[in-house]
Amino acid sequence: LQDREEGVKIAAARSLGYIGDLRAIEPLVMALHDVDDRVRYAALEALKDPGDTVRGHLIGALRSGDETFREGVAEALDAGGWTPETSVEQALYLMAQGRWAEVEQIGADALPVLVEALSDPLIEVRANAVRTIDRLGGEEAVAPLIRALKDDALMVRKRAEWALIRIGGTAIPALEQAFEEEEQPKAREALQQIIKGIRMSGMEKS
Repeated sequence: LQDREEGVKIAAARSLGYIGDLRAIEPLVMALHDVDDRVRYAALEALKDPGDTVRGHLIGALRSGDETFREGVAEALDAGGWTPETSVEQALYLMAQGRWAEVEQIGADALPVLVEALSDPLIEVRANAVRTIDRLGGEEAVAPLIRALKDDALMVRKRAEWALIRIGGTAIPALEQAFEEEEQPKAREALQQIIKGIRMSGMEKS
């Protein structure tokens, strides 16, 4: 599939589809974004009718790779006529396509997947997960948002801070507990500032 000749890439895609090996999934998904239409079509055809085991791995692959790879996996599942059977599968499918507003519409059932997404290697995924958790709100959102305060990316941390302030007084007990348990001075200061922000905003009793 890395060959410069289009015919070679098309033949490779078809062969990988016939083999049906799980190791074929990644190169076939990446081939969905080849510059040549015929190569993309051959890869899509190869992924259209996978067995249950391969389909299960495709669903799992919605969690991995970059945005392009995840979109390709969703496209392959679409081509095979797959439809999500659970809220978790639906959330993964929508997240892979960047349809975060629709993830929010799933409601609290999407929270486990969103919490999992806080460990995603992609900053944009983590940031969108925080924003969606923020919009879902509620007491269940507090713990994952506190966890996001330790993210390496400033954008993720700031979104988590503002989300906790918006939640208001409901978040204060957990924030105070996190403050007592935290050993890092900068993290303690951040927690203290959030608690202060809630109280100054008049949302302590919300």
